[in-house]
Amino acid sequence: MANFGQQSQQMKSGIKLMGAKEINDMFKDLPKQIKQYTVWKALWREVGKQAKADAKSLAPKLGDSGKSSERTVVRGVVYPPDDSKRIAKGTLKKSIHFFTTRDSKNHLGLYLGPRVKHAYGKNKGGYYGAWLEFGNETMHFGKYTSRATKFMEPAWRKNRIKMTRSAFSKAGDIVAKAIKRHEKRMQKYGKWGYQMKIGLAIYNILYNSGSGDVFDLVGSRIYPNVATQKSAFPFIVYTVTGDSPTDTKDGVSPLDENAVLILCYSQTYTQASDLADKVRTALDRKDGTYGGLNIQGIQYLSYSDDFDVNDDNNGVYVKSLNFKIRLINS
Repeated sequence: MANFGQQSQQMKSGIKLMGAKEINDMFKDLPKQIKQYTVWKALWREVGKQAKADAKSLAPKLGDSGKSSERTVVRGVVYPPDDSKRIAKGTLKKSIHFFTTRDSKNHLGLYLGPRVKHAYGKNKGGYYGAWLEFGNETMHFGKYTSRATKFMEPAWRKNRIKMTRSAFSKAGDIVAKAIKRHEKRMQKYGKWGYQMKIGLAIYNILYNSGSGDVFDLVGSRIYPNVATQKSAFPFIVYTVTGDSPTDTKDGVSPLDENAVLILCYSQTYTQASDLADKVRTALDRKDGTYGGLNIQGIQYLSYSDDFDVNDDNNGVYVKSLNFKIRLINS
């Protein structure tokens, strides 16, 4: 069984993600209505998808002997606690799923392996999966060991490196999807929902700006309205400061113009200036579909410098950029 979580305890296998801190920061900056465990669970399912498929393909269809006598094929393998019951062919494969426990939720994690409860309980589930995986390591009924037919361990080893390396990019996709779903739910609440729609496009463009651009400097530290108190420098804050719909007599505005303020924060003037230049390059004259939104064009308008003094009197440099975004309502 594999344990997908930020902290792994008492498990045979566990993942330690590359970029785990950055992923955690990214998820924490999502709107509070989006539960942390929901996005972590989505991430584990995504990175572990191939491992699950490989485990299913490797799972023995019969018993730990691997021999398919006519009796076994027809009646299944004997379920030891009750000789009157049989474990049908293919049962173990069907029982391999992602599942949660109280412990996994406490660690924002997920398990992958044979399920043994509820619909997969007793001879209907993966009860004998542990016998096959660890048959040569543990005693059966305190009397004997058996031949191991491993299926989880090879699936884990085959996919482990790929899972840890792909997690950060997949986390970005999950954030975008979570924001989009949340934005749809918030539409009926008016301005907040509307601003999230524009924010989704801004985040999508800046986050996917590419190597050597905005992403290299701030990663996922791109926040709507206000940054978290302990955000690392540098970071970006964006705010929708106004919107002007096109006036029509017989329908919803086909084109909206939105005023957007983007603030670039850094502890050094040089880095703040560099980040502001990269933000302008990433956004100015941009058009196309981003985050599911049809952008007709983005126009850079103006720029200003500022300096905010912190409580420790160190202060931070702030570069303010104003843009106009034309959004086609389809």
